[in-house]
Amino acid sequence: MEAKVTQSSSYTIHTKAVRGVCFLPDGKRILSCSADNTLKLWKVENGEAIHTFEGHTGPVQTVAITGDGKFAVSGSRDKTLILWDIEKGKMVRKFEGHMDAVHGVDISQDASMIVSGAGDGSIKLWNGSTGELVRTFDANLAWAWAVAFNQDCSQVLSGSWNKAVNLWDAETGKSVGSFTGHNDDVHAVVFSSDYKYGITGGDDKQIIMWNIETGQAMCKYVGHADKVRAVTIFCDDKVIGSGSMDKHFKLWNAETGSCLFTSEELGCSIHSLDVTDDSSLLATALDDGSVILWQTEIVIPPPEPPAEACETPAETEEQDTAESAEDETEDITEEPK
Repeated sequence: MEAKVTQSSSYTIHTKAVRGVCFLPDGKRILSCSADNTLKLWKVENGEAIHTFEGHTGPVQTVAITGDGKFAVSGSRDKTLILWDIEKGKMVRKFEGHMDAVHGVDISQDASMIVSGAGDGSIKLWNGSTGELVRTFDANLAWAWAVAFNQDCSQVLSGSWNKAVNLWDAETGKSVGSFTGHNDDVHAVVFSSDYKYGITGGDDKQIIMWNIETGQAMCKYVGHADKVRAVTIFCDDKVIGSGSMDKHFKLWNAETGSCLFTSEELGCSIHSLDVTDDSSLLATALDDGSVILWQTEIVIPPPEPPAEACETPAETEEQDTAESAEDETEDITEEPK
């Protein structure tokens, strides 16, 4: 496998650090959030702003969108979450209940369920339609840095302080799995597209892929020189992307753990990554308020043709005997008179 990556464009979108980026399904627009207290919807082709979303009173730490790109949820240091109508550029409702900064959020496909993780150590499940707090998970994590729903929102994967990666039952709020392997805080979590695997990135500079059913660490990706703050998986789950405080992003072969690409030093930390559905464009969110777009081409070699079947000694002997009989028959055949 080979990764070909070239810089496409760079835009200064925000006045302070960009904490999150999400491509909309059309691949032509990006929603970003920033320490400047805002979110912005803007065009990929030229960086032109379409909407600026205002409502938070503190830095916006995280953002997630629905699969159809109609709604987004953001979490902020102001301790709140906000549900947004992306097309209208308006706030739908605000969620209050955390006692510290909200660092991680995710949203169901129909925006009916929202999960959040915060610096107060709690993970909370919200009704997206009413704003009601459904439950607070039995977490007690000190800091919950990142959260992600599985496909039907029945489970939540979290990364937190003290090396912890946990799988939660969303119905009960109880932990149903604890994955051991990181040596420091875990700041980034994501599910594979089939939801069989979880990918996490930590302050220990490594990325780990987990088997969700067994809790086994399937592969470790080691090569960053500083804390990993962003992970993504794309190209039919064949490639993992990571962003780090070492000012580089890397692409990895998900199966083997080998590094396919390392960017040049980008000048500041990378806090978020996202990739278009067709895996052709990657966005990196930087500390200086900019977003850099990269054209990506993943070259996957064709499968090797199956080896030709080898003749067994018995088959060879039978073939030689048959050919010999044919020769004898030809020798005794009388010529026509």
